[in-house]
Amino acid sequence: MKRKLLLLILVAILVLPVTAAKNKEKFPKKIANAIEKVYEEGKGNGIYNIQYLKSYSFAAPMGTVYHVILFKAELPKNLEKTYYLFMRFYKENGGNEGKLIIDHIAPFYSYTGEFFTVSLSILPGKFKTVFAIGDKDGKDVGTAIFDLNVPEVLREKEITWSTPFFMKRFERAQPLLGITVVPEAFYIGGGKFLPYLENKFKAEEHPELFFFVYGVGEKEDGMAQGEVHFQINKDGKKVVEYRTLPLRGRGGRGIVDQPLVFKRANGKPLEKGNYELEVKIKDQIRGKEVKVVIPFEII
Repeated sequence: MKRKLLLLILVAILVLPVTAAKNKEKFPKKIANAIEKVYEEGKGNGIYNIQYLKSYSFAAPMGTVYHVILFKAELPKNLEKTYYLFMRFYKENGGNEGKLIIDHIAPFYSYTGEFFTVSLSILPGKFKTVFAIGDKDGKDVGTAIFDLNVPEVLREKEITWSTPFFMKRFERAQPLLGITVVPEAFYIGGGKFLPYLENKFKAEEHPELFFFVYGVGEKEDGMAQGEVHFQINKDGKKVVEYRTLPLRGRGGRGIVDQPLVFKRANGKPLEKGNYELEVKIKDQIRGKEVKVVIPFEII
């Protein structure tokens, strides 16, 4: 059931618009003024200690990218009003430096969590991004500014992939209606993904590696024709090898979904230290092979 749902999500994210292309609701004047000040001065005000952490990028319709932004914010526990995340993206490359590209407003699903995510469709590029958090009255607004790089995920005649990440679990869920700030998880279609914030694990943990692959060959029935090989390296030497698996998917797209066990062939757990998970993806139709390397740490 899980794999079937993941296949549906893989197809849907490239066919259906996953978020509104533009939020038509204008920012309140106080919020807009605060954001402009942050952009001009190049720094936030420190309220709520808003911190950009990292992003995940997935291919989306019409050349856009479904971009998941992870960030931290220390919000009051007992908020009496609805708080929103006001986002403004300024283009920072391509001859349009400083050009306002898009505004978005997202309500908070919850005000507590180790971190938050917000997901939206956006064109690839480099952006100077301003976040403002507060109510629509513009009182006690917290602000932050950071650089955001949205990569081009799909490239013609190349095997590419979405951002690899480790997840704690995956759940079936109702799709979110519109752009929403969510604690410690993000949504794609009817799926809820709960990622690890850092690639640091205890040897007894079993994180699940996940990412999408694009541009792979397909059989006559449209199913992907490929295989995936996993191994763990330390200091350039293989220490764990997993069995090779078929690449599941269709329409030139595939899913890499692999639970990990941090044990050597003799059954002993991996020692503390830094490692690399090496994933080799082979396109059995075109004979192409790519390698994805994800660093992690056993603590």
